[in-house]
Amino acid sequence: MSVTAEGKKPSRRYAIARGLAPHVDEAWADSLLLELRLLGVAGDRIGEAVTEVESHCSESGQSAQEAFGDPVEYAQSLQLPEAADNSTQAILRSVTTILVQVLGMWLLDWSFEAWIGGQQLELTVGLLVSSTACLLAVVALARFIDPLLRRLVHHPIPGVILTYLTGAAAIVIPLILLDEVIWRGSAGLGLATGAAVLVGGVVWAIARLHAHGAEEEDPITSPFANAGTSPGDDAPKCRRGLFGSSLVFTLTYTAMIPAGTVILLAMTWTLHQMSPG
Repeated sequence: MSVTAEGKKPSRRYAIARGLAPHVDEAWADSLLLELRLLGVAGDRIGEAVTEVESHCSESGQSAQEAFGDPVEYAQSLQLPEAADNSTQAILRSVTTILVQVLGMWLLDWSFEAWIGGQQLELTVGLLVSSTACLLAVVALARFIDPLLRRLVHHPIPGVILTYLTGAAAIVIPLILLDEVIWRGSAGLGLATGAAVLVGGVVWAIARLHAHGAEEEDPITSPFANAGTSPGDDAPKCRRGLFGSSLVFTLTYTAMIPAGTVILLAMTWTLHQMSPG
C-alpha cells in the first residue's frame, strides 16, 4: 500500500473515491459517492458524476469544495434519476426470497420445539400478531428504506438500537400478553412444511441470483473504464449494499438463513436436553 506525503497510509475507506477522483479531496468525494448511493442512483451514473468533478478539479486546479460546494447538497442538486431496481416494488421482490427462507426457519424451529417435547403445534393470538407485525415491518422498510439508511449511516449506534428495540417490542410483547390458543396441529407436519418452505426459498434465491446477479451488484464504475487510461481506470468496483464480493453476496443471500436455522435448531435441542424433567 502506498504512503501519503504526510507519512500515513491511505485509508481503505476512501479507496473507491481515490481511484475515481485522485485529484479530489477523498473525504469530499466519498461523501458525494455515499449520498448518490443513498439517493438510489445507478452505479454507472455515480461514476460519471464523480469523474466529471475529477475532470474539472484536475483542469482548473480548484478544490471540489470551492467549485461545487457541499458534497451532499451538490449530489442532491444533480437530480439524477433513481435506478429502476431501487423502487419499492423492486426492493420487495428482492427481499421476498429472504422472507420465504425466514418463514421456513420459523416454522422449523416452532415445530421442532413442539416435536421434541411431544406436543402439538399451538398457534396463539400473540404469535399471529407478531408474525403480521414482522410482515408489515418488511413492507414499511422497503417503502421507507432511504430515510432509514440515511439515519443508520449518519447515526449508526442510535439507529441500530432504536430499530432493534422497536422490532423486539413488536414481536415479544404480543407473544407475552396474547397467549390464547386459536389452532392446534401436528408437529411432524409443521417440520415437513417448514423444511419445504426453507428449501424452496433457497432454490428461489439461487434462481434469482442466476437471472439478476449482475443487476444486484450494480458496481460504481468510471465511464472511461474501457477507453484507455483515465482517473477511474484502476478504481476498485464498489458494489451495492454492504457486500464486498459476489461470493460474499451469494453466500449471504442463499446460505445465511439455512446456516442460522441449523444453529437455532441445535440451540433448541440443547436447551431441551438441559431443562429439568
